[in-house]
Amino acid sequence: MLSAHRMQNTDDRLNSALVASANSLLRHVVPLFRIQRGKRPTLVGTSLLVSAAGTNYLVSARHVLDHAEPPGILHYYVEQGKLHRLLGRVLRTEPPLGGTGPDRYDVSIVRLPQNAQAPAASVWKVAAPLSSLVSAKLPRTGKEYLVTGFPKSRSRADPHSQQLKSEASGFRVISASASQYESLGLSEESHIVMPLDIEKMRFPDGALRRIPDPHGMSGSPVWLLYDSQDSNDPTMTPVVGTVIEYHKSQKLLVATDVGVALHLINESAA
Repeated sequence: MLSAHRMQNTDDRLNSALVASANSLLRHVVPLFRIQRGKRPTLVGTSLLVSAAGTNYLVSARHVLDHAEPPGILHYYVEQGKLHRLLGRVLRTEPPLGGTGPDRYDVSIVRLPQNAQAPAASVWKVAAPLSSLVSAKLPRTGKEYLVTGFPKSRSRADPHSQQLKSEASGFRVISASASQYESLGLSEESHIVMPLDIEKMRFPDGALRRIPDPHGMSGSPVWLLYDSQDSNDPTMTPVVGTVIEYHKSQKLLVATDVGVALHLINESAA
Protein backbone atom coordinates (compact mmCIF):
# COMPACT_ATOMS: atom_id res chain seq x y z
CA MET A 1 0.00 0.00 0.00
CA LEU A 2 1.34 3.44 -0.92
CA SER A 3 1.99 5.91 1.84
CA ALA A 4 0.15 9.24 1.76
CA HIS A 5 3.51 10.98 2.00
CA ARG A 6 5.66 10.25 -1.02
CA MET A 7 9.41 10.62 -1.07
CA GLN A 8 10.69 13.58 -3.08
CA ASN A 9 12.72 12.60 -6.11
CA THR A 10 16.03 14.27 -6.90
CA ASP A 11 14.51 16.85 -9.27
CA ASP A 12 11.89 17.81 -6.67
CA ARG A 13 14.57 18.35 -4.04
CA LEU A 14 16.73 20.40 -6.40
CA ASN A 15 13.78 22.56 -7.46
CA SER A 16 12.72 23.12 -3.85
CA ALA A 17 16.27 24.09 -2.97
CA LEU A 18 16.34 26.57 -5.89
CA VAL A 19 13.16 28.31 -4.73
CA ALA A 20 14.45 28.48 -1.16
CA SER A 21 17.77 29.87 -2.36
CA ALA A 22 16.07 32.54 -4.50
CA ASN A 23 13.88 33.65 -1.60
CA SER A 24 16.88 33.84 0.72
CA LEU A 25 18.98 35.85 -1.75
CA LEU A 26 16.14 38.32 -2.31
CA ARG A 27 16.88 39.65 1.19
CA HIS A 28 19.77 41.56 -0.38
CA VAL A 29 17.83 42.90 -3.39
CA VAL A 30 16.11 46.31 -3.19
CA PRO A 31 13.60 47.86 -5.65
CA LEU A 32 14.07 51.55 -6.46
CA PHE A 33 11.14 53.91 -7.05
CA ARG A 34 11.05 57.29 -8.79
CA ILE A 35 8.70 59.74 -7.08
CA GLN A 36 8.03 63.15 -8.60
CA ARG A 37 5.50 65.72 -7.47
CA GLY A 38 2.26 65.41 -9.39
CA LYS A 39 3.23 62.12 -11.06
CA ARG A 40 2.46 58.50 -10.29
CA PRO A 41 5.37 56.72 -8.54
CA THR A 42 7.13 54.22 -10.78
CA LEU A 43 9.63 51.44 -10.29
CA VAL A 44 12.76 52.25 -12.29
CA GLY A 45 15.08 49.39 -11.40
CA THR A 46 16.63 46.99 -8.95
CA SER A 47 19.70 47.25 -6.72
CA LEU A 48 21.90 45.09 -4.51
CA LEU A 49 22.42 46.17 -0.89
CA VAL A 50 26.06 45.61 0.11
CA SER A 51 27.94 46.32 3.33
CA ALA A 52 31.69 46.97 3.58
CA ALA A 53 33.59 48.14 6.67
CA GLY A 54 30.42 49.43 8.32
CA THR A 55 29.21 51.35 5.25
CA ASN A 56 26.20 50.44 3.13
CA TYR A 57 26.13 50.65 -0.66
CA LEU A 58 23.52 50.13 -3.34
CA VAL A 59 24.83 48.61 -6.58
CA SER A 60 22.77 49.00 -9.74
CA ALA A 61 22.91 49.82 -13.43
CA ARG A 62 24.10 53.32 -14.26
CA HIS A 63 20.96 54.12 -16.27
CA VAL A 64 18.88 53.24 -13.19
CA LEU A 65 20.81 55.44 -10.77
CA ASP A 66 20.85 58.26 -13.32
CA HIS A 67 17.24 58.70 -12.18
CA ALA A 68 18.68 59.90 -8.84
CA GLU A 69 19.44 63.28 -10.45
CA PRO A 70 18.47 65.64 -8.97
CA PRO A 71 19.11 63.97 -5.57
CA GLY A 72 16.09 62.79 -3.63
CA ILE A 73 13.89 61.61 -6.50
CA LEU A 74 14.69 57.91 -6.03
CA HIS A 75 13.31 56.14 -2.96
CA TYR A 76 13.42 52.73 -1.29
CA TYR A 77 11.48 51.16 1.56
CA VAL A 78 13.20 51.08 4.95
CA GLU A 79 10.15 49.84 6.85
CA GLN A 80 6.65 48.75 5.97
CA GLY A 81 4.93 51.81 4.50
CA LYS A 82 7.97 54.06 5.02
CA LEU A 83 9.97 55.30 2.06
CA HIS A 84 13.41 56.87 2.33
CA ARG A 85 15.03 59.21 -0.17
CA LEU A 86 18.10 57.82 -1.87
CA LEU A 87 20.95 60.17 -1.01
CA GLY A 88 24.69 59.65 -0.94
CA ARG A 89 27.83 59.70 -3.05
CA VAL A 90 27.21 58.30 -6.52
CA LEU A 91 30.01 56.80 -8.62
CA ARG A 92 29.35 55.60 -12.15
CA THR A 93 31.13 54.18 -15.13
CA GLU A 94 31.77 56.54 -18.04
CA PRO A 95 31.79 56.30 -21.85
CA PRO A 96 35.16 55.10 -23.22
CA LEU A 97 37.90 57.74 -23.22
CA GLY A 98 35.47 60.35 -21.99
CA GLY A 99 33.72 60.38 -25.37
CA THR A 100 30.07 60.33 -26.31
CA GLY A 101 29.89 56.66 -27.22
CA PRO A 102 27.85 54.13 -25.25
CA ASP A 103 28.93 53.08 -21.77
CA ARG A 104 29.13 49.31 -22.25
CA TYR A 105 29.63 48.72 -18.53
CA ASP A 106 26.59 50.76 -17.39
CA VAL A 107 27.21 50.25 -13.63
CA SER A 108 26.81 52.69 -10.75
CA ILE A 109 26.96 52.57 -6.97
CA VAL A 110 25.68 54.79 -4.18
CA ARG A 111 27.59 55.06 -0.93
CA LEU A 112 24.85 55.68 1.63
CA PRO A 113 25.60 58.32 4.29
CA GLN A 114 26.22 57.05 7.81
CA ASN A 115 23.02 58.74 8.99
CA ALA A 116 20.91 57.25 6.20
CA GLN A 117 18.47 54.47 6.99
CA ALA A 118 19.15 51.32 5.02
CA PRO A 119 16.40 48.84 4.11
CA ALA A 120 15.77 46.96 7.34
CA ALA A 121 14.62 43.58 8.62
CA SER A 122 11.03 44.83 8.77
CA VAL A 123 11.00 44.79 4.95
CA TRP A 124 13.03 41.56 4.99
CA LYS A 125 16.25 43.20 3.84
CA VAL A 126 19.83 42.77 4.99
CA ALA A 127 23.10 43.84 3.39
CA ALA A 128 25.24 41.25 1.63
CA PRO A 129 28.89 41.24 2.73
CA LEU A 130 31.41 42.64 0.25
CA SER A 131 33.13 39.25 0.25
CA SER A 132 30.12 37.75 -1.56
CA LEU A 133 30.97 39.81 -4.66
CA VAL A 134 33.36 37.67 -6.72
CA SER A 135 34.67 38.89 -10.07
CA ALA A 136 36.22 37.19 -13.09
CA LYS A 137 34.65 33.76 -12.68
CA LEU A 138 35.98 32.53 -16.00
CA PRO A 139 35.40 30.86 -18.33
CA ARG A 140 31.66 31.57 -18.49
CA THR A 141 30.84 28.18 -19.99
CA GLY A 142 29.60 25.40 -17.73
CA LYS A 143 27.94 27.75 -15.27
CA GLU A 144 24.38 28.20 -14.05
CA TYR A 145 23.18 31.57 -12.81
CA LEU A 146 20.24 32.91 -10.83
CA VAL A 147 18.89 36.40 -11.53
CA THR A 148 16.70 38.05 -8.89
CA GLY A 149 14.96 41.40 -9.22
CA PHE A 150 11.75 43.40 -9.54
CA PRO A 151 10.06 43.60 -12.98
CA LYS A 152 8.30 46.88 -13.74
CA SER A 153 5.24 44.99 -14.97
CA ARG A 154 4.71 43.65 -11.45
CA SER A 155 4.92 46.98 -9.68
CA ARG A 156 2.07 49.40 -9.08
CA ALA A 157 0.89 52.15 -6.77
CA ASP A 158 -1.94 51.10 -4.44
CA PRO A 159 -4.16 54.17 -3.83
CA HIS A 160 -5.95 52.52 -0.91
CA SER A 161 -2.91 51.59 1.18
CA GLN A 162 -0.83 54.50 -0.15
CA GLN A 163 1.98 52.04 -0.79
CA LEU A 164 3.96 50.92 -3.79
CA LYS A 165 3.51 47.24 -4.48
CA SER A 166 6.37 45.36 -6.11
CA GLU A 167 6.60 41.63 -6.76
CA ALA A 168 9.97 39.94 -7.11
CA SER A 169 10.96 37.56 -9.87
CA GLY A 170 13.81 35.10 -10.19
CA PHE A 171 14.95 32.72 -12.89
CA ARG A 172 17.80 30.32 -13.63
CA VAL A 173 19.90 30.79 -16.76
CA ILE A 174 23.20 29.66 -18.26
CA SER A 175 25.97 31.49 -20.09
CA ALA A 176 25.51 32.11 -23.80
CA SER A 177 27.73 30.69 -26.53
CA ALA A 178 30.86 32.46 -27.75
CA SER A 179 29.07 33.45 -30.98
CA GLN A 180 26.32 35.17 -28.97
CA TYR A 181 28.92 37.20 -27.09
CA GLU A 182 30.45 38.14 -30.44
CA SER A 183 27.07 39.16 -31.88
CA LEU A 184 26.82 41.85 -29.19
CA GLY A 185 30.46 42.88 -29.43
CA LEU A 186 31.15 41.83 -25.85
CA SER A 187 33.80 39.68 -24.17
CA GLU A 188 33.52 37.10 -21.41
CA GLU A 189 36.10 39.02 -19.37
CA SER A 190 33.89 42.09 -18.99
CA HIS A 191 30.34 40.76 -19.35
CA ILE A 192 28.01 37.82 -18.82
CA VAL A 193 25.60 37.11 -21.68
CA MET A 194 22.70 34.74 -20.93
CA PRO A 195 19.99 33.28 -23.20
CA LEU A 196 16.55 34.38 -21.96
CA ASP A 197 13.39 33.31 -23.76
CA ILE A 198 10.72 34.83 -21.52
CA GLU A 199 7.98 32.91 -23.36
CA LYS A 200 9.40 29.50 -22.49
CA MET A 201 11.06 29.47 -19.08
CA ARG A 202 11.23 26.21 -17.15
CA PHE A 203 9.66 26.40 -13.69
CA PRO A 204 10.49 24.28 -10.62
CA ASP A 205 7.50 22.03 -11.38
CA GLY A 206 9.02 21.22 -14.78
CA ALA A 207 6.47 23.20 -16.81
CA LEU A 208 7.38 25.77 -19.45
CA ARG A 209 5.67 29.10 -18.85
CA ARG A 210 6.08 32.77 -19.61
CA ILE A 211 7.87 35.00 -17.11
CA PRO A 212 7.41 38.76 -16.72
CA ASP A 213 9.20 41.09 -19.10
CA PRO A 214 12.56 41.80 -17.39
CA HIS A 215 12.34 45.58 -17.83
CA GLY A 216 12.72 46.99 -14.32
CA MET A 217 15.24 44.29 -13.45
CA SER A 218 18.18 46.41 -14.61
CA GLY A 219 20.62 46.50 -11.71
CA SER A 220 19.63 43.03 -10.53
CA PRO A 221 22.44 40.86 -9.18
CA VAL A 222 23.51 37.75 -11.06
CA TRP A 223 24.28 34.91 -8.63
CA LEU A 224 26.50 31.97 -9.54
CA LEU A 225 24.50 28.85 -8.72
CA TYR A 226 26.80 26.17 -10.07
CA ASP A 227 30.21 26.03 -11.69
CA SER A 228 31.00 22.76 -13.46
CA GLN A 229 34.64 23.79 -13.95
CA ASP A 230 35.49 24.85 -10.41
CA SER A 231 34.71 24.04 -6.79
CA ASN A 232 31.39 25.19 -5.36
CA ASP A 233 31.15 26.55 -1.81
CA PRO A 234 27.84 25.28 -0.36
CA THR A 235 27.86 28.06 2.24
CA MET A 236 27.95 30.98 -0.23
CA THR A 237 26.22 31.88 -3.49
CA PRO A 238 28.46 34.62 -4.93
CA VAL A 239 27.34 37.68 -6.87
CA VAL A 240 29.19 37.68 -10.20
CA GLY A 241 27.39 40.31 -12.26
CA THR A 242 25.00 43.28 -12.52
CA VAL A 243 22.18 43.13 -15.09
CA ILE A 244 22.30 46.06 -17.54
CA GLU A 245 20.16 45.25 -20.60
CA TYR A 246 17.83 42.81 -22.35
CA HIS A 247 17.95 42.25 -26.11
CA LYS A 248 14.41 41.10 -26.84
CA SER A 249 14.92 40.23 -30.51
CA GLN A 250 17.96 38.08 -29.76
CA LYS A 251 16.57 36.75 -26.48
CA LEU A 252 19.75 37.68 -24.61
CA LEU A 253 20.19 39.15 -21.14
CA VAL A 254 23.43 41.05 -20.47
CA ALA A 255 25.23 41.69 -17.19
CA THR A 256 28.51 43.43 -16.41
CA ASP A 257 31.09 41.50 -14.40
CA VAL A 258 30.81 42.48 -10.74
CA GLY A 259 34.47 43.51 -10.73
CA VAL A 260 33.32 46.89 -12.09
CA ALA A 261 31.07 47.45 -9.05
CA LEU A 262 33.89 46.36 -6.75
CA HIS A 263 36.20 48.91 -8.36
CA LEU A 264 33.65 51.69 -7.79
CA ILE A 265 33.09 50.67 -4.15
CA ASN A 266 36.84 50.67 -3.48
CA GLU A 267 37.15 54.04 -5.23
CA SER A 268 34.38 55.55 -3.10
CA ALA A 269 36.10 54.40 0.08
CA ALA A 270 39.49 55.85 -0.90
